[in-house]
Amino acid sequence: GLSVDNLNEPTITNQGFEDSKKPFLIRSFGTSKLNLNPRLDVHPSFYVLYSQGSIQSNLGMYLSTFLSGVKSRADFAMQVGTWYRVGDAMVVMAGMKIQEIQIGVSMDLNASDFDSNDALGNQQPALEVSLRYNLKLRQNYFQGVSNPIF
Repeated sequence: GLSVDNLNEPTITNQGFEDSKKPFLIRSFGTSKLNLNPRLDVHPSFYVLYSQGSIQSNLGMYLSTFLSGVKSRADFAMQVGTWYRVGDAMVVMAGMKIQEIQIGVSMDLNASDFDSNDALGNQQPALEVSLRYNLKLRQNYFQGVSNPIF
């Protein structure tokens, strides 16, 4: 996938400070689903961001498994994986899908300093938790496409 944000570089108004333009941001994401066996898949992935001459590259690998039995009415799958944000952080994640509900958790383990961490005087890991419910309001035309982001 490819997306471009802020094409018209909207103005950001800061009270007491000079207005500034929000820079454009280009994002590219790709993943592949490789079957290891009928219940186990591996998903090599990448995510690249570009803005104001800076590039952030992320490489990821997921392992997912379908845990429901063939005769089961419940759709139950689990996924674990890791990302490497080149020169910056290691991200570990785990998630599960039960029917239309997806739950995920990830943790960024920083390898370099950020401005907020400098202010704190240390490197704090970031923890993210997500919950998603699929309402199935329209036909799913991309049924074979795997998106491992929760």
